[in-house]
Amino acid sequence: METKKPSVHEVLARSYSIYLIGVFIGLVVDYFYPVRVISNEVGSAVGLILLVLGGILILWAQKTSSKLRGRPQPLQMIDFKKGPYSYTRQPTNVGLIMLTLGFAFVENSLILIVAVLISFTVSLKFIRKEESILGERYGEIYLNYKKEVKRWF
Repeated sequence: METKKPSVHEVLARSYSIYLIGVFIGLVVDYFYPVRVISNEVGSAVGLILLVLGGILILWAQKTSSKLRGRPQPLQMIDFKKGPYSYTRQPTNVGLIMLTLGFAFVENSLILIVAVLISFTVSLKFIRKEESILGERYGEIYLNYKKEVKRWF
């Protein structure tokens, strides 16, 4: 019996869920064992900047990728290098890291920062899976894109 391979969107949903779980666990642990990092003023300023930039990057990535959905194109005409995807192959993940780290800095929580970094590390498994699926689906076009654009920046 053949096992159905997960879609890119299923893999991404799992990756994003890791951050939600990490932030939740970090908040619970921080409630019982608070460890502060820096002054509230500095942490809040850094956190707000990261929250805003991360949110903008995610919206930009989602807007860019939504323009491509539902438009059947010949394989040779697909261009992955649009919007933020011309700078990073993972703009939504970069934005999500910025958002969750921003929240951790606003909360001034070392535990939450560590939870976000652990979540990021765990999500790498899903990111590699996503890129593998895209490589299988789009072949040489995606492999060339991977050579031209770095995963992060």
